[in-house]
Amino acid sequence: VTGYFALSQKVLGSPVTLLSTSVSHVFKERASSDYRNKGTCRPIFIQTFKSLFLISIIPFLLIYIFAPQFVPLIFGAEWEPAGIYIRALTLMYFFKFTVSPLSYVLIIAEKQKLNLILQSLLLVLTIISIGYGVYIEKPLESIIFYSISSSIFYLLFFIVSFILSKGKADS
Repeated sequence: VTGYFALSQKVLGSPVTLLSTSVSHVFKERASSDYRNKGTCRPIFIQTFKSLFLISIIPFLLIYIFAPQFVPLIFGAEWEPAGIYIRALTLMYFFKFTVSPLSYVLIIAEKQKLNLILQSLLLVLTIISIGYGVYIEKPLESIIFYSISSSIFYLLFFIVSFILSKGKADS
């Protein structure tokens, strides 16, 4: 089970981290400048979110649909459960990809304590999700719960970042 989960994390996590880190660097520079000079970074926030959403919706939808069929072809029949795990984690990685680069707004707005609280919430949700699966002895349900709870967290993170992106403009 751990191997299937690890493979799922690598298959989804590596490209998401690579691409979102690249976007994040560009967003940080522009958002920091706008926030400092204009008192808001809302326009670049919205523009970046729309771009991330639009470029990711089709690939993640395809991954969700086809991962269970392609994983055995690529990694071998013994890895078939990893395709199901990838499907279960797709929603979470979609939200992670579209929201993580935007989360730098918390740093720009000097809300590090709020960021710590939110990251602690993610840690608690992860522990509860994984602990739940261990307790009921159903790994797939645990991964689904982890994906859903993390997706809700990323939605919350998006809302907080969006609110903070307004900054001091018209305050």
